[in-house]
Amino acid sequence: MTRTPTKAVEFPSAATFQIKRTAAEFEPQACIWLAWPRIDFKKGMSAHKVHLQIIKALAEDQNMKILVQDAAEKSTIRQLLTSHAISLVKVEFIEVPFSNIWLRDIGPVLTTTTSGHSVLAKFDFNTWGYLSKDCDESQQFLHLFKKIAQNMKLASISSHMICEAGNHELNGKGTLMLTKQVALQRNPNMSVLEMEKELRRMLGVSNIIWLPQGVYEDDMTFEGPMPGGIYTPNTTGGHIDEYARFTSADTIALASISEQEIADEKNPDFKQILLENKRRLDAAHMILKQAKDQDGKPFNIVSMPVPELMVTTMQAGDKTFEHMAPLKYKKGHAFKPSDTIKVAYAASYLNFVIANKVVLMQTYWAEGKPTSIREKDQKAMHTLKKLFPSRTIIPIDATAINVGGGGIHCITMHEPSCS
Repeated sequence: MTRTPTKAVEFPSAATFQIKRTAAEFEPQACIWLAWPRIDFKKGMSAHKVHLQIIKALAEDQNMKILVQDAAEKSTIRQLLTSHAISLVKVEFIEVPFSNIWLRDIGPVLTTTTSGHSVLAKFDFNTWGYLSKDCDESQQFLHLFKKIAQNMKLASISSHMICEAGNHELNGKGTLMLTKQVALQRNPNMSVLEMEKELRRMLGVSNIIWLPQGVYEDDMTFEGPMPGGIYTPNTTGGHIDEYARFTSADTIALASISEQEIADEKNPDFKQILLENKRRLDAAHMILKQAKDQDGKPFNIVSMPVPELMVTTMQAGDKTFEHMAPLKYKKGHAFKPSDTIKVAYAASYLNFVIANKVVLMQTYWAEGKPTSIREKDQKAMHTLKKLFPSRTIIPIDATAINVGGGGIHCITMHEPSCS
């Protein structure tokens, strides 16, 4: 059944909604949402260039909705896209003030009720666990959500549970996969059973798979530095879309690290980080090997490589540094304006974007970089081609977004076209 946009006032009260299901990302899509960036996370690394790559890759075949701050920015961006030979036929601009670009977590989560209507699922938000849900930045999310709901002409179902869609992986048949560490950090006063009940109510799932932890480079920044004094860049604490993804109803792509990779790593600090990531990913693999889908059937688990650890420096003037500096750290200390710190990229081959005809994947090799990076890029692309044989795989250089704490999946949000 196709989505039936209906004005919110024509819906019954939210209390009467019963959610049937939430579609998977690999199902047909009405459009993909994107928010135009206003800042660069690190000087000299253009977020605009990443967005241009994404829009160019999608705009020919996929409807897109792009958030802009106002009419003046809309005009500027239209001219920019046109100058890059990007068709605007399938692009809609929505004028609404917003404070960040991470639409996977603050964008529309479309669900379907048992009566066949579409409604938006609105979880609470506390700026990824760094601030409170009552702070100005978190409240801006609520304002943006209302504007998006108005644009889509849809009612919403609300929850006091704090949860971001970057930690939701759905197979469209009733199974949800997510990271327990993230859910517990966001909701310290809820038990796992209470969270499961709420997730079933909000997303229409019947089967929930909890994976313990995300990758090390995605740990909460205020936890303090990893080995070698390397910090994570305002990351989420372990979102599932950095390391485990549904590519079909019965197939899960999972990041993995081999013993050979550990043995080959010469940097002792990097080796420690690799070892910790291997421990976490191996634990996830053991759980998924024993897990069953909503019908009691096992999953097909496909291994994906982990990009080589990439580290940059940050200092005053870099937006990521400015966001990190005021944090209260559990270990380490607050930065001085004169400090230069080491920061890991939030790099991942699993943070890909599934569209109707293409899959956008993050790649990391460039001229002058080690051939080992190119080999991993090629291995990841080969795996995605096998997983998505009917879609074209398009490489995206997303490093300018990775230094901000996420990737291309994090800055996009799909809108399903089926119920």
